[in-house]
Amino acid sequence: MIMNRKDLNLVALLTTLPNIGPTLAKQLQAVAITTPEQLKSTGSKVAFTAIKKANPPRLYSIIVFVTRRN
Repeated sequence: MIMNRKDLNLVALLTTLPNIGPTLAKQLQAVAITTPEQLKSTGSKVAFTAIKKANPPRLYSIIVFVTRRN
C-alpha cells in the first residue's frame, strides 16, 4: 500500500497515543479511525471489532495489549 502525505500525517497523529505504533495506526485508519478524538469517541471495543473484521486473527494480541493499557 502506497501512502500519500495526508495518510502519513494521520498515522503520525495516532502514534502520539500510548501503545499505538505505525502498524496499529494504519489499521485504525483502514477502518476510518484517523484521529485520537475518533478513537476515543469510538471506544476500544468497537475499534477492536472493526479491526478484527478487517484483518487476520494475528492482530488479536496487538489490539488486546493496547485496549488493556487504556
